[in-house]
Parts: sequence; structure tokens; C-alpha cells
Amino acid sequence: MIKKIIVPTDFSKEANYALDSAILLAEEYRSSIDLIHIIEDNTSSILKILGEEENLLDNPHHSHIKNLVMKKMEEIIDSNRNFQVKIKPVIEVASKFIKLVDIIKYINADLVIMGSKGSDGLEEVFVGSNADKITRYAHCPVITIKYRCDLRKIKNIVYPTNLEQEQETVITHLKHFQNLFKANIHILKVYASEFNIEGEIKEKIKKYADYFDITNYTANVIFNENESEGILDFAQSVDADIIAMGTHSKKGISAFLGRSISKNVVNRSPIPTWTKTMDTITY
Repeated sequence: MIKKIIVPTDFSKEANYALDSAILLAEEYRSSIDLIHIIEDNTSSILKILGEEENLLDNPHHSHIKNLVMKKMEEIIDSNRNFQVKIKPVIEVASKFIKLVDIIKYINADLVIMGSKGSDGLEEVFVGSNADKITRYAHCPVITIKYRCDLRKIKNIVYPTNLEQEQETVITHLKHFQNLFKANIHILKVYASEFNIEGEIKEKIKKYADYFDITNYTANVIFNENESEGILDFAQSVDADIIAMGTHSKKGISAFLGRSISKNVVNRSPIPTWTKTMDTITY
């Protein structure tokens, strides 16, 4: 069950789309939302290294910004009073990546929903160039969206995989996500050439699914020299609602499919993406 959802915001339209989606999901599953804005100040990191402590919100400049931000957050929360969802405003002054990851861990969030501008999305969104780090270091799944969408209607999940190294906890979270929405998982392996035999690959997918006890799935093999393009084309062909991928805390999404491939998928996908950190295991 999803009890606690975190929505980072910079008040952009993409962040607002993320909040709208989170509210609908939270109302459906009786979740609460922490709406978080980080006033970026790397001074906090320096002070921590030096062993000093300072409440940066006591700084007159930061205090003024906090008041403006709180007013904006209260307006947003008030505009959503018709929904039966508890939304808590959270404002911190710190390095965005460091503080947000700390908050996610501290409140033991079940899900993070973030907005993305697309194109160079992960470089431009709320946490700027730190967005990729959030998907790598957050202990819980992270959903990235670009447009207004209703996550309650998820029925088709595309799950591209290399069928070689996975993290069991990623599959566990993905199956939980699947069961929550009673969705189908389309397990996908993309090859750059047709040298491989499709029947043999589908048999590998079946063994993979049996190993992780995945049900309600389809085995899919496609050939495309551009793997990220292949994933996106396949997702469109099955009318997918979301694309799910694993990440690695050291190598990011690159540990799963290849950094350029996965990052292109997240940046270019018109539908939401779901990511979860993984540990390498052998099966």
C-alpha cells in the first residue's frame, strides 16, 4: 500500500502535473502527501563538512523567501481542498539533492512523484541536474511525468530488461505496483540486430519470469538499432501507461540498460516512467 507520497515542487507546470497526479492517487489509496520545496544553498553542505550547525531558515534572506514559498504552497493546498487528501508543506534550505534524499529516507516515503520538462528533462526539472541522483539514491520508487495524467488508470506496464542482472527488490516493488493496479507487465528485450533467435529469447524471458514469480505478463522481443527508440515505439504499440526500469546507486540507470538508452527513455517518453534502485544478483 502507498501510505506516504513525496512531491518535490518548483511551482512549474510540470511540478503541478506531478502534484495533480499524486492527489488523485493519494485519494484512491488514502495516502498522504508531503509537498516539498528546497531553497538551494550549498552553504549547508560546507557547514556540515566543517562540523558546524546553523538553521539557515533563520537567515533574514532565506526567511523572506520561505515566507513567499509558504504562501504559494498554502494557495496550492487550499485550491485542492475538495480532495480528501492530507497535503503537508515542507520547506528546507540545503543542497537540493542531499536534503531531498534525506527527507525521503527520514519520512520513509513509499513513492516519489516528480515532474520533468522532457527533452533534456532530467537536467531541467525541479532538482535540476540532481534529478538523476534522486532516481539513483531514493530508497523508494520514483515516478517521473511530463504531462497531466491519471496514474490510477495504469493497466499496461512496459518493463525493458537485459535479462542478465537484476535486483530482487526492484522486482518485488514492481510486482507490488502491478498488483496495486491489477496491471499487465510487458517484459521486453530489445536487440540491435536480428541475429538472435526470437523463440530462444522468449524462452529466456519465461525462465526469468518464473524465477521472479512474475504473473500476468507477456514476453516480447523486438529488433531496433536504436534501443531507446525501440522501447518507446513498443510502449506506444501496446498503448502502455508507464515504463518501468531499474537504477543503480553508483551507475544510475546505466547499470540497467545503458546510461544513454535509459536516460533517453526517461527524457523522451511522453508517458510516465517508474524507476527503482537495484542491487546486482545472480540467478
